[in-house]
Amino acid sequence: MSSAPNGRKNRPRSAGNIFQIGKPPSRDPERRESTESSRKAQRAVDDCRMIVQEFNTLVALYRELVISIGEISDTNPFGTKKII
Repeated sequence: MSSAPNGRKNRPRSAGNIFQIGKPPSRDPERRESTESSRKAQRAVDDCRMIVQEFNTLVALYRELVISIGEISDTNPFGTKKII
């Protein structure tokens, strides 16, 4: 018969105690740094996306300007002679 020194029987440990179920993983400084660096990387990606979107908008505006200049020169023969 196995019993503890103080007269009580030992109970088997539950899976929750062995694997720490329900507890958040312990945070160490290295993990926090990697989280901070991933946030910085995400911010950089977001900034790049915004820059690309602004650039595409400027390209579209420039394209519209070039098209409108072409339309004006089609309707105005004097302007066509000047350009050529």
